[in-house]
Amino acid sequence: MFAAVKTSFTTSSSPQIELLVRDRPSGIWARYPVALVADCPNRPIVIIDEANNVVHVYATYPGPPSYSCNSSGGAIYEKTSPLNSLSFPTGRGTPVMQDDDSPYIHNVSTSKQNVSNATGIALLAVNNKTKTYWHSFQSLP
Repeated sequence: MFAAVKTSFTTSSSPQIELLVRDRPSGIWARYPVALVADCPNRPIVIIDEANNVVHVYATYPGPPSYSCNSSGGAIYEKTSPLNSLSFPTGRGTPVMQDDDSPYIHNVSTSKQNVSNATGIALLAVNNKTKTYWHSFQSLP
């Protein structure tokens, strides 16, 4: 079982988003840092691509033009890691949805179906300031 969660840590070098993974036989949860407090992430989701052995974590991070940290949104970024060796790169990751004129994209969501090279990854997010929805589709190898 996997869960992307936001912590309550406040020190800039502490993890703000963690991937929790529950070991099936033992029931013990392992924690893997995804983003730091300094990165200002919010509202994470996790998608497992078993066929390609990849975990995808999407979250809201500060967006252009000011890249200021706030709770109203920003841009949607993605980080990935191999399932068999969980480790995420530092920083925000790869931008997936961003509005250069209105940095308020937030609340990324996806379907609850398993992803594969036949389905790809479909994402949806909202910009509450402009009252528009954003979408992204990523093909999988």
